[in-house]
Amino acid sequence: MKSVSDGMFESSYTDLYDGARHSTARLRQLLLVVQDNTDHALWPLAIVNATTCLEWFARSVLQQLIDFAPEQINPEARILRDLKINYALILQARSTYLSVGAIVAMSRNFSSFDEIDVTLTDLMNNRKPSALARMATPLYDLTTLAFRRGQRTKTVLAKQLNEMFKRRHELIHGSPRHLAFENELETQFSKRELLAFIHCAIQYIKQMDAALRRSAPQLAERTTIDINWNLRRKLDNSEVEVERIAKAIERRIAGDPDELREFRQTQRVWRLWRDKESIFQSGSWRGGTGRTAVILSYRTSFNLERLRSLEAYIRELDGAAPMRI
Repeated sequence: MKSVSDGMFESSYTDLYDGARHSTARLRQLLLVVQDNTDHALWPLAIVNATTCLEWFARSVLQQLIDFAPEQINPEARILRDLKINYALILQARSTYLSVGAIVAMSRNFSSFDEIDVTLTDLMNNRKPSALARMATPLYDLTTLAFRRGQRTKTVLAKQLNEMFKRRHELIHGSPRHLAFENELETQFSKRELLAFIHCAIQYIKQMDAALRRSAPQLAERTTIDINWNLRRKLDNSEVEVERIAKAIERRIAGDPDELREFRQTQRVWRLWRDKESIFQSGSWRGGTGRTAVILSYRTSFNLERLRSLEAYIRELDGAAPMRI
């Protein structure tokens, strides 16, 4: 198990796409902290962290289902209706690399495990699946089966995790007796209870994540690194096309040294502008883990615009029908 100080949580791709992995890693670290210490002063921090991990995981499930498995979710889910998000908007955003799932996930707070369970169950329980979705086992059925086969039943998990949320709520919103009385933490918490809460949170995340990955393979490799790799591949493909047409233009104007020089200079200036403009346009994402993906998307978009411009120019040179790219 890695230590807290080794930088594993300072990774540039720690975000909602990696919710299960990072939530589980943090919970396991909390287990070590609680097991190796007898200082009750650490217990409030541990229970707040454990509850936050569970909320973070729930948000990651919301985002991934909406962004990457829209054909399997319930389009009438309450969480979508409350935000007035329809299925067409989800598909439109998916085609333009915008994350409706992130908007939905970050708009939702949870005050109990029951709220998490009801919200996810509602989103996964598609009563009118499409023809494609009907070919697979419904998400709701698979996740239900996962908890029947687990070490603890869902009822047992729910009881423990609801109690964890209750304790967290008392610490944050209740009377701060633990700050005024030295023995208050000993009456509110025991190491055994806290360890049980963390174990239950880990089990819930592991079983839910495993069930989702089996039922929706498109969720299996959805880290930020994967997304950046796919976007970089699209950018590279557009770069190849830009370079191909640029070379074709150079061959056509090779007999005019001045025009050739101006064209090459224009290409260099355009590339510099494209890179600077992409960074500028992504300024609102500064410091965020998704900025690289946004920059890559902007560069690809600018490349496609350049392709259309170069294609028009080469048509003027040829005085012929449009080229097929």
